[in-house]
Amino acid sequence: MPDAANDRFTVVTEGPVARVTLCKGDEGNTLAPPDMRAIGAAIREAGSGAQIRLVVVSGEGADFCLGRRIVKDAPKAKHARQFRERVADAILSVYENVRLTPVPVLAAVQGQAKGFGCAFAAATDITIADADARFSLPEMNGDLPPTPAIS
Repeated sequence: MPDAANDRFTVVTEGPVARVTLCKGDEGNTLAPPDMRAIGAAIREAGSGAQIRLVVVSGEGADFCLGRRIVKDAPKAKHARQFRERVADAILSVYENVRLTPVPVLAAVQGQAKGFGCAFAAATDITIADADARFSLPEMNGDLPPTPAIS
């Protein structure tokens, strides 16, 4: 039985290790901004347990995380402030929560880590990658700066 769950990830405690698993492998383990806020908070909360010494983040399926999930019915940001409030703040909150987690956070990466997935892995204290792991920032292919990802 998971300690905590959302439809995109689970948190299970195994002795001194808290395991956060992205659980939508069939969808590339993508995360929308609300999911990002939730997983960041869950990592920090799990890592704050008195007996916890390590938080491990992994993904089910072939890929660690294919990036940000685009919600079809979400209204488009009309200006930079709306983009920051709707998207960038959620991304930055993950980084802040990882940074403020009192124990090390380790990303165990397999397959692809794209965009947010790449940055998420880079934001952790330790990243261990399978031999088949590939990291990329697809924004660069469209001449878009991946500013939230690389910050």
